[in-house]
Amino acid sequence: MLKVGDTFLLPPRPDVAEHLWIVLTRPDAKGEGICVNITSEDEDHTTELTVGDHPFVKHPSVVRYRNASSMNLQKIEDVIQGKLQLVGMVCKGHHPSSAALLERVKEGLLKSPHTLKKFKLRCAAEWGVEWPPKKPKV
Repeated sequence: MLKVGDTFLLPPRPDVAEHLWIVLTRPDAKGEGICVNITSEDEDHTTELTVGDHPFVKHPSVVRYRNASSMNLQKIEDVIQGKLQLVGMVCKGHHPSSAALLERVKEGLLKSPHTLKKFKLRCAAEWGVEWPPKKPKV
């Protein structure tokens, strides 16, 4: 089963090249975990990546928080292992994310104005982080 920090290649839709996805949460009761993908262009520069941050990153890239998704991690694992096929799409496992990169991506998910509130709430609860953060008393 995929775990937090694991990565895989999957196109966001059938007519687009594969993107690197990072698993950010454990599976919930339905088996779904929150995942985000890396892309070369996006208006959201909350988390920028450079060559060396992950073996897949070959040029400056960003995390596309607007595409954060709740994905069935067992089904993704089954596709990676060849037990299940996606019509017209390729899905492959990739090198796990480093602990440092994973922390940057997690922090960015909570900071990005493009992340859906439901994903922020779920992730913050699992990570033991208060969200939204309390404003300091003046």
